[in-house]
Amino acid sequence: LSTIVMIDTGLDVSIVTVAFEANPNDRMFAIVAGSDSGITEISQLKGIEVGISSATIIEYLLDKMLTTKGFAPEDVAKLEVKQMPIRLQMLMGNEIKAALMPEPLVTLAETNGAKVLIDDRILDDALTILAFNDDLLNEDKTLKERFLKAYGRAVDLINENPEATRETLTANTRIPPDIENAYVIPSFPTPHAPSETDVEEVQDWLQEKGIIEAPISYDRVVE
Repeated sequence: LSTIVMIDTGLDVSIVTVAFEANPNDRMFAIVAGSDSGITEISQLKGIEVGISSATIIEYLLDKMLTTKGFAPEDVAKLEVKQMPIRLQMLMGNEIKAALMPEPLVTLAETNGAKVLIDDRILDDALTILAFNDDLLNEDKTLKERFLKAYGRAVDLINENPEATRETLTANTRIPPDIENAYVIPSFPTPHAPSETDVEEVQDWLQEKGIIEAPISYDRVVE
């Protein structure tokens, strides 16, 4: 979403590969209910405030997940909590009953008694991407190919032996110490561009929300 919005505002960036996509085995985003919320089923969310960050992948996925369960987006009250650590803190402190968050915060919340109501494993979407500044791509026509070759090797190393990468993961990312060993390292897709359908669905949602006025061609969004 953010890449399309950047392009719409005149920034010269392009998507070069999908970084993570929804799959039946690995969750990346989830709607989580607080341990003292009394909510244990997705059906109980109607009329409840859900902590999100609006006009982002978080709100987009909230709408998509709820739609798969027969909800309309307006069936829940969207509460703006931009900063994810604060969203988690409010959830764990029972200041909000539910929130949509990414991993590893989902695992952290779950280990502290929160209930995962639904996650992105039910979807079939490209969720995160890698984008490049177009000036760099134009200055060096070999850059994309060289980057994706190196990136693909890294993906293979992680997927072949996830546990062998845990030390590097915890040293270089914000995995909370409490779940360093419990966090399930996901598998990552081999480098590939998002489909035209993926880009179209995101743009339809952005237009519906009034964030962009008109769709941008696929060839402009994806390098």
